[in-house]
Amino acid sequence: MIDLTKLGDSPVAMLGVGASGRGTISALRSAGITVYAWDDNEAGRMAAEGLGAIVHELNDEILQQCRFLVMSPGIPTRYPAPHPVVARAQKLQLKIVCDIDLLWRVAPDATYVAITGTNGKSTTTALVAHILQQCGRNVAVGGNLGPAALGLPMMNSKDDIYVLELSSYQLELCPVARFDHAIFLNLTPDHLDRYSGMTEYGEAKMNILRPRIENRAQTAILSLDTPATSRIFNEQSGITPRHFIPISGQERCLSGISVTGKILHDDINNQRFDITAARALPGPHNGQNAAAAYAVCLQLGLKPAEIVFNIINFPGLAHRQQYITTINGVDIVNDSKATNTDAATKALACYDNIYWIAGGQNKDLNMEDILPFRNRIQGAYLIGQEMEKMAEWCRAHSIAHQKSETLERALRDALHEAAQDRRRPATILLAPACKSFDQFKNFEDRGEQFAAMALSLAADVRESGTC
Repeated sequence: MIDLTKLGDSPVAMLGVGASGRGTISALRSAGITVYAWDDNEAGRMAAEGLGAIVHELNDEILQQCRFLVMSPGIPTRYPAPHPVVARAQKLQLKIVCDIDLLWRVAPDATYVAITGTNGKSTTTALVAHILQQCGRNVAVGGNLGPAALGLPMMNSKDDIYVLELSSYQLELCPVARFDHAIFLNLTPDHLDRYSGMTEYGEAKMNILRPRIENRAQTAILSLDTPATSRIFNEQSGITPRHFIPISGQERCLSGISVTGKILHDDINNQRFDITAARALPGPHNGQNAAAAYAVCLQLGLKPAEIVFNIINFPGLAHRQQYITTINGVDIVNDSKATNTDAATKALACYDNIYWIAGGQNKDLNMEDILPFRNRIQGAYLIGQEMEKMAEWCRAHSIAHQKSETLERALRDALHEAAQDRRRPATILLAPACKSFDQFKNFEDRGEQFAAMALSLAADVRESGTC
């Protein structure tokens, strides 16, 4: 746990008692700091009380006593309207932060690798941590992936490395935190229920690039694969203290790092490596992730060959193009983390003869992103809230589809069709292009249920010898 005693003894207000909120309360209480906590849900308030916080409405009287308002990510600060507690704190000019900012305040001498982007954050974060750990570095990984920041071990020397996945929600709540190595993977439409548009969303993400004041090596690793991040690279490179490194999973970067056709090109050191054996990193989007991980590990002093060795041996992450099993020659792949169409297209680009399971909750659903991949899709098996809208789009583009309604039925329908068609290679791909909250707790729950169903069906097939 992070030692927060450096923050002093002034009370702190906590709004939202999810995973990061619980971790924050625990760390603050361990440091002897009084916490006034509020959550709009009773379960959150009960959890806060159990952790030793004083549960109280965060009114002006309470907020005036506090040094910070610490917020759980996801609570609106501006759009469509600030949460009432946020509005009160803003009126009182109270510092509004998240747990990441508190971590940096008490451990500023550690080395920070921060990773953001609309898609690919988790894979890149896990890959960077994997490479560093395998090479003997002292690493803690968390943030938006894994443990909440204040549940990580306390480290505060330059040789200690925090690898943090950061969402736009977290970055807009980091007024003080500055990161030694910033990776900005991509920027495409998402979370537009929380931002007034792409400009505001991009501004939140760009907080990752704010330079450190100290005389320390600082890098910014930006992908050229989306127009927005390419524009940011061109506008920001050379005008800040950061050393900018371009990366790509689509084309050569003659002054940076790129992956094309399973060849990793290090055009900083004029070297190239074959990474065909990296099974956990299929497709150009994962080529970009590999390029980003290679680039930052190079800046941290690792040798090119040891970085590549550990890219190839990376085991991958659950729910990110995770291979589950094979049934009668049909691979079953769980990409439940594909919660928008941009992420789904990354998975669709990696396979032929796809039996696609899609659907869920997405009020901003734009199926036109899927159109370039229609010839790969042998059938679509649709579920959840957006099932009818997706079915209408499939009909309009002559894509065979079924309204399966539930995930279990969709898997059975897809497996039946794949067995009938006998096209090989074939892949049943869960890449929903939608959020999960209409039928599941979260994307992890959706992916775990899908994997369990697939493994159960595989066992049944082995016993019966039929699909």
